[in-house]
Amino acid sequence: MLTLTKVSTPIIGWLAEALGWIMNGIYAFFESMGIANIGLCIIVFTLIVNLLMTPLRIKQQKNSKVQALISPEM
Repeated sequence: MLTLTKVSTPIIGWLAEALGWIMNGIYAFFESMGIANIGLCIIVFTLIVNLLMTPLRIKQQKNSKVQALISPEM
């Protein structure tokens, strides 16, 4: 396994390592199908991350609307 950078802070390092494993898994999956294309791997990885972040994005938008309704009353 090739490590290009190593972050000294634990939380960011663990998160980066986990995301690296996911990216490597996606690449290995496509490579086993005969498609060794890192560009496709990056696109699929981006879609997966966006799908995982969607619930947080929706919750943030709801809270923002509630805050906009409450702010005139304050």
